[in-house]
Amino acid sequence: MDDAGYSDSVAWLFTTIPGGSASTVSWKLDKYMVALADYRLKDQIGTYHNKQTASTELGSNWQIFNYNDDESQTLLPLLNEKTEPYTIKITNNSTTSANCGVGMWGGTTGFVRNLHRNTTASFKFEPQYFIGVFDTEIHRGQVIEENALASKLISFPPEKNLAVITAISKNDSIVLTVDFGERSSNPYFGSFADFCGKLYEIIFIVPISCVKNCFTSICEIFGSNKKKV
Repeated sequence: MDDAGYSDSVAWLFTTIPGGSASTVSWKLDKYMVALADYRLKDQIGTYHNKQTASTELGSNWQIFNYNDDESQTLLPLLNEKTEPYTIKITNNSTTSANCGVGMWGGTTGFVRNLHRNTTASFKFEPQYFIGVFDTEIHRGQVIEENALASKLISFPPEKNLAVITAISKNDSIVLTVDFGERSSNPYFGSFADFCGKLYEIIFIVPISCVKNCFTSICEIFGSNKKKV
């Protein structure tokens, strides 16, 4: 994902679902962002807290720069420099290392930790998304480790913008199945208030990268016969 030697994927879109119920998370592929963040480690869980974000587009180049004498950092676009399609690059031109990242509709999705000065991080967006089922509370910006009860990496087929994920309890484990389809309307916001306050087993989605040549991608999560926690 980067040429700086290290990157973290973080929790991006997530919801809580009781067994036998359904919920939806959705996004559009028309908004992207770059970010500077603080990295905090608590109880062996790392989380990025954004301190600056800026809207951007694919194929853009950015730099981290000191804007005053106290070594405070800011993100500035390199307007005359473009990069490869489906790629965003961030170069650290400040005097100290920085935690920089990118995101899309809904928040940041991945970071390079401690990007050294005069080094460039290159984030390439490709058509893959990571889906995970967790039995612990997930926070926005939390680094995703290998602690999922079940997980699956998916790619949307051409002309498809809907993924129905079914979580099934089987032999004391959870199995995920995926069915792809098409969805043209956006009725998902109506049910948001119904699920956001429920503290059950968590399903969340974090993209490793985004879908090419598709204006809108929607991923619908279904829980079926899932264990309550």
